[in-house]
Amino acid sequence: MPKNIIRLIGEGFSSYFKNLVVVLPFLFQIILVAITGTLAMFLFAKTLNLQLFDLVLQKLTAEQLQEVFISAFSASETISKLVFLFVLSFLIVLLISSYFIPGAIGMMLSVFKSNKKPSLKEMNEYGKRFFWRYFFLQLIINVFFFVLASIIFLPVLLSNSSAWAIVLFIILFIALIIFYIFFILAPFVLIVKDSFVFQSIKQSFILTKKNFWALINLGALYFVMSAIVQIIPYVGSILSALIINPALNLSIVLFCIERS
Repeated sequence: MPKNIIRLIGEGFSSYFKNLVVVLPFLFQIILVAITGTLAMFLFAKTLNLQLFDLVLQKLTAEQLQEVFISAFSASETISKLVFLFVLSFLIVLLISSYFIPGAIGMMLSVFKSNKKPSLKEMNEYGKRFFWRYFFLQLIINVFFFVLASIIFLPVLLSNSSAWAIVLFIILFIALIIFYIFFILAPFVLIVKDSFVFQSIKQSFILTKKNFWALINLGALYFVMSAIVQIIPYVGSILSALIINPALNLSIVLFCIERS
């Protein structure tokens, strides 16, 4: 493992514990997304005429649940409502993220460039400044990969040969993940370099191509740390979201500053 990657991880955690305020944008985002998800779940259930608590209390088998949902999905009007709710929920979550994530990255940028304690004022400034650029960047990336995944996987899922379909599905899934890696740095480049949407995507490709294995090593180490932390009962996922994830973002911000 290259020493530089270990240093980046060390800097990420060190900067995190010295500037705990950087966790606040992530905390605010998690709370608002959780509220949105809860409301969306009940709206989905209402649209399907399902009583979620009744389903839980009845302790239906998998086959019984499948029958309930198939009958609920049978009407075309219901499907159109569900699609609308899904798109609406996705856009609301994206709008929430488009304020807090640029705000978080901006706070982290000030940690490394200005060598000062970040504040919620900076979160607000960066959140407002990059709101629409981040929104359209993530919208383009998400829609692009949704369409691409649909084109790739739909023929496989409709295939009659199950064994062949499973093998092809795995190969295509891995290829899609590798391709997605080239887009990961785009949101960070957008804020760190004050770029436009398509410029940040282009720069993300260039940076990733030059530092592909460094990014893989960095992501793999953080993934292992996150997996270990999430083993902790009850609070593992929360600790991962509020410690590991911000530290990872700090490491990536420093990575973009040093290598771009």
